[in-house]
Amino acid sequence: MAIFQNAIPKPPIPLLEHTLKRYQEYVSVVVNNDQMKLSRIEKAVAEFRIIGTRLQKKLEKIANEEDNWVKR
Repeated sequence: MAIFQNAIPKPPIPLLEHTLKRYQEYVSVVVNNDQMKLSRIEKAVAEFRIIGTRLQKKLEKIANEEDNWVKR
């Protein structure tokens, strides 16, 4: 298995905006498009975006330094 390790490409890092958008899409199904709940979720996503940007940069740094950031 280790013989082919170098042949496997690094896993891509999803963009933060893509992740947040997908999260909102999935949650909207769970809350049955309840507008009150959706507005709270939108607020939470906006608040997370601030720290999420910093975390995304750390993740990108880890991905550049290691073969597989997912294992970390």
